[in-house]
Amino acid sequence: MYSKELVRVKEFLRSNPRGMTITEMSREIKINRNSVAKYLDVLLISGQVEMKQLGPAKLFYLSQRIPMSAMLNITSDCIALVNERLVVTQMNDNLLNLAGLEREDVIGKMVTEIRHPLLNETDLIERVHKAMDGDYSTFELHYADDGTDRYFNIKLFPATFEDGSKGITLSMEDISERKLTDIALRERVKELDCLYKLSQLVADAGLDEEMIFDGVVSCIPPAWQFPDYTCARMVVHDHTYESPGFQEYGHKQKVKILVGDENVGVLEVFVSKDAPFDCKDPFLPEESYLIEAVAQRLGSAIERIQAERRLKESQEKYSAVVENTNEGTIIIQEGKIQFANKASLELVGYTPEELFGSDFGQYLAEEDRELVRNRYLDRMKGLDVPCLYEVNLVRKDGEKIRVEANANLFYYNDKPADIVFIRDITERLRYRERLEALHSHAMNLALASDVDEIAETTLDAIEMIFKVEDIEFIVASDRVLELIERRGPGTPVRTVVPFDEPGIITKAARMGRSILLQDVREDSDYFQARSKTLSELTVPVKINDHIQAVINLESPQLGAFTFDDQKLL
Repeated sequence: MYSKELVRVKEFLRSNPRGMTITEMSREIKINRNSVAKYLDVLLISGQVEMKQLGPAKLFYLSQRIPMSAMLNITSDCIALVNERLVVTQMNDNLLNLAGLEREDVIGKMVTEIRHPLLNETDLIERVHKAMDGDYSTFELHYADDGTDRYFNIKLFPATFEDGSKGITLSMEDISERKLTDIALRERVKELDCLYKLSQLVADAGLDEEMIFDGVVSCIPPAWQFPDYTCARMVVHDHTYESPGFQEYGHKQKVKILVGDENVGVLEVFVSKDAPFDCKDPFLPEESYLIEAVAQRLGSAIERIQAERRLKESQEKYSAVVENTNEGTIIIQEGKIQFANKASLELVGYTPEELFGSDFGQYLAEEDRELVRNRYLDRMKGLDVPCLYEVNLVRKDGEKIRVEANANLFYYNDKPADIVFIRDITERLRYRERLEALHSHAMNLALASDVDEIAETTLDAIEMIFKVEDIEFIVASDRVLELIERRGPGTPVRTVVPFDEPGIITKAARMGRSILLQDVREDSDYFQARSKTLSELTVPVKINDHIQAVINLESPQLGAFTFDDQKLL
């Protein structure tokens, strides 16, 4: 459609890089103004030309944007272009490699004709049809690749091709690592929940040995990967304890229960052959560690029951937040930033005017500057250097952020350049640190022998996770709160406080729930113990709805704590 005329228009614009008006173009190629205007509109919509308003006249010139064909194979996402007849016109190497297809197998074929489970998902095909009608959509897609779970974030949005015809762009971001990490974390939470419940059972002085062991085998199946297909059995001193609805299924884990060097029983976990597992082994590797951990704790519990139930274990539940980050794109040429997309600008906090034309090294942390600059220079010389690495960027406000950078040699305006894709991994690293701290905290709590050690271990973990200096661990007994340990400046005003005294800590104890104050001055119940406190987070520790302790965090900054902090604490 108008292909010959569009080619002629582009040829004249290419020979006139300073730009041409509609009148000049009409005169040169001897086509009436209305037709020229129509052709230019098509090229403008498809992004092949750009326009500037000069008084009453419009000046048109060829676009300097990055060619789509080049971008397709540089981006880390999997991308395909589909025309209005649902025929694939382009597909980048990432998507071809992922699907295990050759280019000739897909180009020119309808999406519904491509025989691959990833591209033939019913939901995907339905959304492709809707996207043709202008319906932008984003959703998550899951499929199993040779027994391996893969997850993708799919974006479908309308597109206009060079000839002015309509189509869609399909963008697939592989989020398998992030998704599988989230699933694994949920499994870890289930495991910690199991150990936590086990600790509650053996610490309850009102339960006899039989009630404790019945409770233990009942809490094991929910902690395994397939709770509805899992049963547990424990034999201790010739007494058998089975989980509700017990059946001796075909798949089994088995571990001894030891008290010192003495074998006092056995713990078994069974999984049905009907469980929907994707591999030959129905048990996760972590479940082998978990059953060992449960057996070890049972051995300790039996020993402590025999020694008048002196076991005091607890586990901290936790949840984690995986945050998606947008991918920034920057083009560096002759050491200067020539292009940066919106995500990059938001990442570093600069405007286009501040960023474009500036030395890229000034946005790198000093400790990374020399390494990145040397790799950039070597890459420009054509040397083989690593393209993927982690560095620290410095935002306009001075904050350091850790990013994953993927740099590749690229030709921009016929000159060599570096195109760099950037992902903010600050939250991912911070998340790993918190997870490690929580795991360490859970292990240390299991070894705590008294309240003082529990308080010390808990405050150590909080200091590492929350980076806060003012923390208190307060024990509740007979509706009186007693300060056990405190970290922070100054001397505490009150160390022993009845529940009915004013203050946020006593209020949390009375109500039996956590309290988050972004500004303590806005709460009439706040008791001013330290003049510099502006925000406070208080969380009660409960067993069976009975307050055992209170953890209190304070900060001289407004809004120092978030709802995520509240959930995590």
